[in-house]
Amino acid sequence: MIPVAVGAGFPVVRACEARRLACTLQPAKLAGPRCRVYVSAAVGNIAAESVVLAQKLPAYTSQHGDNMSDAQSAGASPQIPPPQTWVHGIARAMIRPLINTPVTPNHLTTLRLLLGLAAALAFAHGAYLWQAAGGAIFIFSALLDRADGELARLSGRMSKAGHRYDLFSDGFSNVAAFVGIGVGLRDSVLGMWAPWLGLLAGLAVAGIFIVVMLLHNVGSKPGVAFNYPHGFDFDDALFVIGPVAWLNGLLPLIIAAAIGAPLFLLFSLWRYRVVTTASA
Repeated sequence: MIPVAVGAGFPVVRACEARRLACTLQPAKLAGPRCRVYVSAAVGNIAAESVVLAQKLPAYTSQHGDNMSDAQSAGASPQIPPPQTWVHGIARAMIRPLINTPVTPNHLTTLRLLLGLAAALAFAHGAYLWQAAGGAIFIFSALLDRADGELARLSGRMSKAGHRYDLFSDGFSNVAAFVGIGVGLRDSVLGMWAPWLGLLAGLAVAGIFIVVMLLHNVGSKPGVAFNYPHGFDFDDALFVIGPVAWLNGLLPLIIAAAIGAPLFLLFSLWRYRVVTTASA
């Protein structure tokens, strides 16, 4: 039996096989003209179907081979999950050209740290143009915060040491940015209270980052624990610093952050306790 004989000729092949078997059981009729006709028809249909399959096989192989090549050249992998948030999606698009280059995730983390410090220094200057420039630098630094992790995932270069370095860079950059904003507002109505309010907001944001990492360690997703809107993360709120700086609104921002960030830190600690108690 030849298994490749499928398609339009299959019924004829089955009939011919049955007739050929009958001829085999009756050797006297094997050389008869009817048996020769059925056997010839079976062979002809099998040959025709084999030719059709042989013609389709190279095209199928070529098509799937090209798809595999495209996926490999793009650095994609079926095991790589989709971006966690819309910001991660933007960051993933940014770093795709870097996948097969000597650039490592730690390079991006270092650049993120340096740009975060540069934004803090620009905020601390106090003049509007410097603060507006600081807002632009801070946004790009925050994008790099996502880009280093995306590059690590897509290039298969994830490590615990790199993750710790990323956490340190994020926390230090955010604290420095809020302190810089406070220092830049020292000549405002807040006076010397402004740097202290900036430090309070920055330390609270760093504390929230620590709680989020603790939630990861116990196997809980922060988006579920805090009930974020789909496609967002809690630190996406930091992107408002740029537009607020451009609109010359850092004074109300630092007041709101000094109040809101510690309150959200307390809420985060409460949610962490709820999650860990429920999983115990």
